[in-house]
Amino acid sequence: MVCLDTTFLIDIADGDQKALALWAGLEEEKTIVATTFLNIGEIEVGLLQRDGPQAERAAFEEFLSEIAILWPTNQTPRIYAGMVASAIRRGRRPSIVDAWIAAIARSNGHPVVITRDRGYSGLDGIEVRKY
Repeated sequence: MVCLDTTFLIDIADGDQKALALWAGLEEEKTIVATTFLNIGEIEVGLLQRDGPQAERAAFEEFLSEIAILWPTNQTPRIYAGMVASAIRRGRRPSIVDAWIAAIARSNGHPVVITRDRGYSGLDGIEVRKY
């Protein structure tokens, strides 16, 4: 089970070859994929800033219909706090939004995050798969 980060979703939409190859592999392996409501919000901001055309919005909505959308669970705040506190104790300053995404993914049983973003470095309890 994997959680797709915003960078991956954008790269899929933009036709990035590395992202598309990874997506094809996930489909071939029948991997359960998801993203969080936060990632969707970040994409929506981008679409609104660019006044994204209807075709672009329709393609995004179609893509979302194929994956699960993750929401916080009762354990998410504790997982988030543990991840961030541990990173800070080790001198790291993780991205707050990325830490929430990681905690939501982990609390929903999706311990792998696919991204090209560095904001996840130093967070315990998740595996970051870069492409």
